[in-house]
Amino acid sequence: MRFVSRSVITGFVNALAILIFLAQLPELINVPWMVYAMTAAVVTHDLAKGVFVGVLLSAVFFAAKVSRLFRVDAVLDANGAHRHYAVHSLDKVVLKFRREGNQVQVTGMNEASATLVDRFGVHERPDADINLSGH
Repeated sequence: MRFVSRSVITGFVNALAILIFLAQLPELINVPWMVYAMTAAVVTHDLAKGVFVGVLLSAVFFAAKVSRLFRVDAVLDANGAHRHYAVHSLDKVVLKFRREGNQVQVTGMNEASATLVDRFGVHERPDADINLSGH
C-alpha cells in the first residue's frame, strides 16, 4: 500500500460505498414507513434526524388515513366571526366591480352560504356603499 496515496484509497472506498448504497435503493421500495426513518438515521449517522423523519412520516400517514375516514368541510358559523369576514369580503368584491361599471351576479353558493349572504350581506341593498365600512 506504499505506492497508493491515502486520498486515492479514501476516494475508492467512498465510491464503493456509494455504489453499494445505490444497489440497495431498489430494496427500499414498498416497505413499511419506519424503514425510511431507520434509513435516515443510518445515512446521516444521527439518531435525532432519524427520529424526526419518523415523526414527520407518521404525522403525514396519519393525516392521510384520517382524511380517508372523515370528510372535513369548511363550516361557516352564523354566530362566529367567520361569517363576517366571508360576507364582508364578498360585499367588497361585488361593490368594487359595480363601481367600475361591471354587472355582477354571485352564483354557485350552497343553501347555507346563500342564507348567510342574504342575511348579513349589504351588496344588494340600495345604500350598500354607505353600509360597507372598514373593520
